[in-house]
Amino acid sequence: MMPQPYNIHYPNYLTHPIMISHSYLFRSIISCLILVLSHASLSAQTKNWTGNGDGVTWDQAANWNTGIPGPADAAIFASGDSPTITSGPSTPPLEIIIRAGASPTFNVDLVDIDRIIIRGTGTSAIFDNLVTTAGTNSRIRIFDGANAQFSSVVSTEFLLIDGLNSFGTFDGSIVVGDRIRIQDGGYGIFNGPVDATQIRTNSGIGNFEFNGSTSISRLIQGAGSTMRLSGTGAVSVATNTTIAVGETFQNSNADLTFEGDLTIEGIATTTTLITVNGTCSPAIHPICLRVLPVELTAFDAKAGENGIQLSWITASETNNAFFALERSADGRSFKTIGEIAGKGDSQEPTSYSFLDKNPLSGWNYYRLVQYDYDGSSEIHRVVAVPYHHSKGSEVTVLPNPATDAVVVQWSESDQSVSSIRLFDNLGRFVATYPITSSSNNMSVPLDGLSSGMYYLQLTLGERTSVIRVQKL
Repeated sequence: MMPQPYNIHYPNYLTHPIMISHSYLFRSIISCLILVLSHASLSAQTKNWTGNGDGVTWDQAANWNTGIPGPADAAIFASGDSPTITSGPSTPPLEIIIRAGASPTFNVDLVDIDRIIIRGTGTSAIFDNLVTTAGTNSRIRIFDGANAQFSSVVSTEFLLIDGLNSFGTFDGSIVVGDRIRIQDGGYGIFNGPVDATQIRTNSGIGNFEFNGSTSISRLIQGAGSTMRLSGTGAVSVATNTTIAVGETFQNSNADLTFEGDLTIEGIATTTTLITVNGTCSPAIHPICLRVLPVELTAFDAKAGENGIQLSWITASETNNAFFALERSADGRSFKTIGEIAGKGDSQEPTSYSFLDKNPLSGWNYYRLVQYDYDGSSEIHRVVAVPYHHSKGSEVTVLPNPATDAVVVQWSESDQSVSSIRLFDNLGRFVATYPITSSSNNMSVPLDGLSSGMYYLQLTLGERTSVIRVQKL
């Protein structure tokens, strides 16, 4: 059947109607859409950092492959890019994307960026100045094993730390208009004040370490998820909270206050003070009764010549049968490696220790699980420590101790080393140093670091080597 035309009637001074077929009208609409989409694609571009100019100035065209990023553009830092930017930007880009293997440092204010995306193993980013995001999709996202450190004030609508070995450290105050979401093994360290509408874990394990005062309106978990709170700061939740069936909540260090009601339907454990100013139910739950089986005051792990020494101290114990020591290579899957009998009932400080004689090469994550005589258990906080099996070592670090720098040398047969990562004595990421030459050694700077113990981590094929370094 032939398509029927449309009759479009115009005023009388047009003597004949205009005939437009279905197919013509359809082609016209498609042509208009193509023009609109083409215009949009031309107006938004990606601008890749090259550093071919002075290497430090944002607003210098030569430092980018196709000119300075504009307000509709994405500024890209790719693998191997490690500039320290000390000037600009005068006009903020739409987004900053830091890809796997990049390690830029920003010594400038980044104001009104729509999105900051930091992703990938071996990625690290340092933001020394003010960072604010603005826009309908305003967010900071750290995922897929990336690490980021923010030293000054941060303001955003949405902060996401997603995935195992994804770390975000915030030394200044942070204001989040909507939510802080940490999940699937992500870890957030908040050393300054935190003001957020909500914190949440949608899936897997979300690790929140609060060392300053924290004020949130809501605490939300997804089904099957685990939220872990730690740190030395105080956390206040303004509204009613329910720990639902299928959810696990663990509070190991931070003092936590629920200003509203607390309803516990899932699994909730704590080793520190929890205050509920509203109604707490069920009333027989240990949290609601304000009764802690064990008051833990310390849990530490230290590497030595014979393995890793674990030690912990309790201030008091109630109905405590024994402790189980569990170890993990990734901070998620734990296996029991030993048990130590408890004191039962005690109001006196008690010290315990356990030696792991066969630690893993690389990072070791330990957690303490306390068991009552009735079989109920409570999981205490996780500690992490690196370990290097010195026998047959193929990596050397000299001098050690050192003041300004160390030289790391590895076997010439190991050509798979792509970068060296530096961690502090708490296992927190400090910096990444990309391997830029084909030689089997590299100088790692230590100037600017505080005195103390640090750890250098190299990945040699399928092996991980961790070397302890003392900074004088």
